[in-house]
Amino acid sequence: MCKPETETTIKSDKHQVFVNQKWVLSRRPVGNFDASKDCELKEEIIDLNNPDEALGEDEVLIQVTAIGIDAFIRVMLNEVEESHGGKNRVHGGISLGDVIPANAIGRVVKSGSKINLPPGKLVTGLFGGQTYAKAKNPMSVLPIPRVPDHKFLSLFSVSGLTAYVG
Repeated sequence: MCKPETETTIKSDKHQVFVNQKWVLSRRPVGNFDASKDCELKEEIIDLNNPDEALGEDEVLIQVTAIGIDAFIRVMLNEVEESHGGKNRVHGGISLGDVIPANAIGRVVKSGSKINLPPGKLVTGLFGGQTYAKAKNPMSVLPIPRVPDHKFLSLFSVSGLTAYVG
């Protein structure tokens, strides 16, 4: 994921607006994934005061700070097989135009009324390749002294623990 090329937060007296840069699937990969052909970087405005974009009471807006590129993502980019009830065997699939899936870590920007996550709280989940994500069930991360946040996507992630345990 690239660093945002523009300011990602626009604040005014009435609105809190965020510029979300996201990688979306533009075509199904043929053979190896080729980012220059299979996806594109798009930008959207998230205005939390707009009723159509407001957070639900059980949603959280997260500023994504790092993403993990795990092997399972590749199979989610394939055409969905009807023989499996419209889903790929384990992980499901995404449609053209959807955000490229990715495990990610980030900080809470704002929470809905039924969520008890304060701004700045470190969380992880399948947030995708984007700078901001709305999520319903982010998992809180318990900080470990002297361990950088991104290690929760590798050494201290499900993949890291699986590699360690075997």
